[in-house]
Amino acid sequence: MLVTPSSDCIDTGETRLLAAQVKGVEPPIELDWELESGGGSLSGDREGNDPSLRNNTYRAGGDATVARIRVTHDPGAGDPVSETVVIYVGECSPQHACTPEAMVDAVNPRYLHDAVGNLNLKAFAGGANKSLLPGRASLNITGPVSGGGDACARHLASVPVDGGSALADMSPAMAEQIEALTGGKLSTKGPPGNVVFQIFTPNIRLWEQGDATGEWYETRHGGIGGWPANAVALINIELVDTAPADLKAGGTYPARVHSEYSTGGAHTGQLLSLWEGTIERYRYLVPKPERVAECRRDKKAELEWLRKNALVSLDATIGREIREKDCQTRGPYLLGSRQRVWQPDLTGEVTITKITNSRVMGEFSLQGRAQTIQREFRHCRARANYGVTGQAGCHFDNSGPTNGTRETRPRAKPRESQVAVSGSFEAPNFRNSGYVIPGRLHAERVRPE
Repeated sequence: MLVTPSSDCIDTGETRLLAAQVKGVEPPIELDWELESGGGSLSGDREGNDPSLRNNTYRAGGDATVARIRVTHDPGAGDPVSETVVIYVGECSPQHACTPEAMVDAVNPRYLHDAVGNLNLKAFAGGANKSLLPGRASLNITGPVSGGGDACARHLASVPVDGGSALADMSPAMAEQIEALTGGKLSTKGPPGNVVFQIFTPNIRLWEQGDATGEWYETRHGGIGGWPANAVALINIELVDTAPADLKAGGTYPARVHSEYSTGGAHTGQLLSLWEGTIERYRYLVPKPERVAECRRDKKAELEWLRKNALVSLDATIGREIREKDCQTRGPYLLGSRQRVWQPDLTGEVTITKITNSRVMGEFSLQGRAQTIQREFRHCRARANYGVTGQAGCHFDNSGPTNGTRETRPRAKPRESQVAVSGSFEAPNFRNSGYVIPGRLHAERVRPE
């Protein structure tokens, strides 16, 4: 018997649909649903959209609590089979900078293709996204390039170590589903995983994809939670040789920056990026008819693809941006400046201050080296200036390009710099199966003492 969800988090007064699947039993299937603790109510057993499925709906009460629902199937011949669903009530919806509205406001829809519809806030209503929203955090980065403010904390997670694979880290529920489809037997016991806390600036793309490797122009905001305008930051903090079961309130653990690109702890990836100025597009001096025609065909095809494949209507967001695209231009490019911090090699400590039924709270401080760069982008007006003393072959001003070129002045080079990060987090703590970042970070749960 497979019961989904095995655990979840909902707000007071909300409902959650429960489904139980029993294979190899002739209908009608009879199940016993018992609300063991936590209050609230069950609507009653009913048939699902498949003969092997039975459904029920749990409605939470008005108080924060932990509800436990036992589902039992008695086959008549043999021992009864039971599964327990755990529903954490309250403390699910963020009351801080990581609301869906704030995360959507931080991105630039024109350059952020979003087929799953998270740029449309209705996509969050009553769905799985809502119960997976991040918790409150703070993050401060100091060095040649600095920034800090309110941040988001992803659900408590672990990463496989010593070459652990995604298959080895698969949740029992997912393994059972695959076994039912294939008729084979999977082993889900893998190597132990170190705890990972992911902290990031409010940004829907970071929340969806779990990394900060996107293009700079995908982020655009006037400053969120104390961060500079257009800043985006993300850090994966791995506790060295520390499994979820090792976490205790009051404990301090050695930590390092974990890379989203490897399970071996390599120190790569972007830590912080920010830009200021304007996003421009190169305008063709002599637009070629075939290029314009191709652009218009592409626009039509993109709109048709969105209409057929998007899970929710995106006509008011990315659809509008596609329709407004100017086929006489190409780009985008930056007229202004950009600063970056990447390839952090940081170590330090994490202290767990409190563990509750729905949150793991703590503080962190790490220091080390990282690559930094600060660059300025200006228009290059004319190639006729080649060889002119002090012009580097290009006259820099901001009156606009005449030949579709752009250069950097001064020509800055990356340098290794001392960087420190610190902050606090309240990581959600209510799931112990599935992934919080598909294929990379596995959801974990620890119980309070």
